[in-house]
Amino acid sequence: MIRTLLPCILILAVLSGCASIRQGESLEYSMGAGVGTCETNQKDPSVFTGDVDDSDTCIQAIGRVHQSRHRQPIDNVQEKGDPIDAPSGPFFEVGYRDLGEVAFDGYYTVDDIQIEDTGTIETTAWHVSVGYTFPVAQRFALLALVGYSFWEVEENEIFGGEPYSLDDDGSSVLFGVGASYRFTRNWQGQLEWNRYSDVGGDVGEDDIDALLLSLYYRF
Repeated sequence: MIRTLLPCILILAVLSGCASIRQGESLEYSMGAGVGTCETNQKDPSVFTGDVDDSDTCIQAIGRVHQSRHRQPIDNVQEKGDPIDAPSGPFFEVGYRDLGEVAFDGYYTVDDIQIEDTGTIETTAWHVSVGYTFPVAQRFALLALVGYSFWEVEENEIFGGEPYSLDDDGSSVLFGVGASYRFTRNWQGQLEWNRYSDVGGDVGEDDIDALLLSLYYRF
């Protein structure tokens, strides 16, 4: 029930926020890209023994709408010579992430029989999320977000000497926290940690932790 209702709640939150823009607020549109590291272990330790490389590089592309509150309109800060404000207020984002792969080499136990098992598990995901930024200095802000991810997982392996593949897709909740710094009126850097809950399905279920450093451009 929660997984069914959450996307609807996120969309309603965005629409209600955008409909309530007041004096001194503006909508900002930005796009960003980032790279980082992801960590998970989708091989069930109760049946698999061996080496698991559970950390890999991940990349992302993000589009964001931010209902930002400024001490004055951001488009005029450079002309007036005033400092550039960090974003403050709610935001909505849509993004795609390649969450890397898990490489494994060991043995899978079936009825007390160990079968050689070597391969990789790759995960990609789209997500929608809403969040809020809290300015703590002129250009620096903290943020928190919650959202919903739509993932695909693919496993390719040599199982008992024979090639084998399995894939699954599904959806799950994600949440995260981070910090941002606005370098100029248009450019902003962001460091964030996200957790994807219960990803993998029939391939093997586990949480995925993603730590990403991104650069955003505001239009």
